[in-house]
Amino acid sequence: MLQKKFNLSCKKTRLVPCGAQDPETQIEFAEQILETIKKAKDNNGEVLFLDPTHQIYNTVNGYAWQKKGID
Repeated sequence: MLQKKFNLSCKKTRLVPCGAQDPETQIEFAEQILETIKKAKDNNGEVLFLDPTHQIYNTVNGYAWQKKGID
């Protein structure tokens, strides 16, 4: 089997919390969005907001192959 040949084991992943960005970065992003909306309005355009991720209530940990002996 390949996992023996390459010395692999299947392990469950861990959740890593991701904190919010610093306030300055959030303000800069909001200003860019507002500027984009203003430009679109001035040119009779439209702005669409799309989110390519599927939102779920609880995050599900998956499994991954990795070399044996590595946490």
